[in-house]
Amino acid sequence: MRWKTLWNKLLYPPIWLIVVLTVFSIVALLVILLNGWGRYPLACVCYVPAAYAVTTLTAAGIVAFPSGFRNAKQRIYSYPLGNRLMTDARLQTKVRLHISLTTNLLFAAAHVIAGWWYRTAWFIVLAGYYTVLAVMRFLLLRFVRRNILGDSLYKELRRSRTCAWVLLLLNLVLTAIVLMILFQNKGHKYHGMLIYVVAVYTFYMTITAVIDIARSKRYHSPVIAMTKVIKLAAALVSVLAMETAMLTQFSKEGSVAFRQIMVSVTGGAIALIVTALSVGILVRTGREIRKLAKEKIHE
Repeated sequence: MRWKTLWNKLLYPPIWLIVVLTVFSIVALLVILLNGWGRYPLACVCYVPAAYAVTTLTAAGIVAFPSGFRNAKQRIYSYPLGNRLMTDARLQTKVRLHISLTTNLLFAAAHVIAGWWYRTAWFIVLAGYYTVLAVMRFLLLRFVRRNILGDSLYKELRRSRTCAWVLLLLNLVLTAIVLMILFQNKGHKYHGMLIYVVAVYTFYMTITAVIDIARSKRYHSPVIAMTKVIKLAAALVSVLAMETAMLTQFSKEGSVAFRQIMVSVTGGAIALIVTALSVGILVRTGREIRKLAKEKIHE
């Protein structure tokens, strides 16, 4: 309950704070762009309140104009397929897994091509990360196709535990990515305004991933919960890639130490989050599997 209260306070701050953040973000970004200060490390700090301002403005817009969203939802519910997509958790999971699996495979293929084209192992390592995510999503999609969610808790727990082990091993790939950034000074570089589009998309994916994990408890399905954890893992590595892109594109020459500190802190935090989620799932699923096994013996 405390987390829910804190989340509401962060997502719906006072109106005056939203206005101040919005005005500050617009002025700061204009000053940075007009004066060519994008390469200074301080410029990267200004993107955080800007992203928060966009998020709070979106949330405020949803609350301020509920009738439009309510009418749109009612229109979706009026169609049989739309009603199923909005109410059937199994169908939602299948659709999202198909989309995310396809996206991961495309990302992996694009990074392999980029690695071959630019003759760098940086893109190959990122391709490996997205490939492992695709494998986990394929395992979950295969399970959803063959089983009814909620029909066999034991099977769901075992599949979720398998994916948690893979996710834990995935930290080795994440460690390799961080080490390459630190010691080889590698990173993305986007042209023109594309980096801002990528930044907005990354913030959106991260926020929705956190919200999805918070909402996954209502389904009481380990497989659905695992899909949300994988989504968060993908979003977090996107945050790391976006940060390196901004540091590469906007940091001035000679700021290698600042870049290493930022990447170390972000990479370490992401590794800890992924490890904590993986270990938590392994402990919980192991306990539930032993509990179900004991109940089966007593029967």
